Amino acid sequence: MSYFPEIINGLHITHNSPQDGGCVYTTNVTITASGFPFEVDDSVCLVVSILYKDSATNTWKLLSNGMNGVSITASSNVITVAGAGTPFASGDSYVVGLQYQNKGYDKVPQAIRSWNTQPNWAHKTTLPLIDESNEAAGTYRKMFSWQTYKNGSFQWSLSGGVTMTVWGSNNPAADDSSDTGWEDITTFLTGNPTEVDNSGMVFLDSNIACDKLMVKRVTSDNTNASDVFLHKAY
Repeated sequence: MSYFPEIINGLHITHNSPQDGGCVYTTNVTITASGFPFEVDDSVCLVVSILYKDSATNTWKLLSNGMNGVSITASSNVITVAGAGTPFASGDSYVVGLQYQNKGYDKVPQAIRSWNTQPNWAHKTTLPLIDESNEAAGTYRKMFSWQTYKNGSFQWSLSGGVTMTVWGSNNPAADDSSDTGWEDITTFLTGNPTEVDNSGMVFLDSNIACDKLMVKRVTSDNTNASDVFLHKAY
């Protein structure tokens, strides 16, 4: 698509095709608009310009309303051009610039709307990290990302011979296949070097700035249960 300016002949363009709607050939002096969030009509909006790609020459040409004798009017989504000959042909492409109420403007209070797409209250999640029972005796690790998060809470419930520790790392090579690249931070988080066959909840109210965390569990037999939940907050 050719470059389409935001201001033409001193007129600000708020909506255009094909981003906000579509315009297609109708006759050699008219095109029809559809899909805009308003009716394309002189009583509603102003057609500022029409940038069209001449299918015969494969070049872009600009018609500006009120310039060089060109007049562009609109009625019931039909846009009509006068003073420019017969510019349109089937197969042409159109980029139509319209002046309407600014996007994000609320007419009733006469104010600009704003919306934070990433408010702090939305930047949080609760994860059921582990929900296992009757695992065979062995060592189990579960890694999870901590990027962009600072605080949260950590809850666990262990029974049947389960020993849990929590680890942290900034090492990109660290994974849940071993303890390599990890540091044991259990005491920092829970106050104990290990958590064994118990339940509890701690609040991560000190900023924890690391790349990822890992929960490691060691089971002594095949009769056990492990539930671990993590709430992450920005």
